[in-house]
Amino acid sequence: MQSKEAAANKLRYARFKRRCNTIKVRKSRELEVRRNLLELRVQEQESRRLLLEKIKAKEALVDAQKLQISNALAIHDIVEAKMSRYNICLLYTSPSPRDLSTSRMPSSACKKKKKKK
Repeated sequence: MQSKEAAANKLRYARFKRRCNTIKVRKSRELEVRRNLLELRVQEQESRRLLLEKIKAKEALVDAQKLQISNALAIHDIVEAKMSRYNICLLYTSPSPRDLSTSRMPSSACKKKKKKK
């Protein structure tokens, strides 16, 4: 009887040992999965941080370009306002190559020229 009992105890102990090993394997797998998840989260946070830095740098560049454009527009407006005071006409007509006695200026420009004399 004792041999049957001893055999049953050995069998129970073997089952118990297998269960313990199975539990250890499961726990080690769970720990490995948790470690991997934590590593992925850290990598994700780092990539987000880098993307935010890039976005902020691009936004700063865009702001600088907007400032340059607004400055250029302001300068253009100032120059245009000063030029409008003088009513300068930049039209230049050269004398006709066929007839050197007449110019190719429009008749309105010729009239203004005559009035000034």
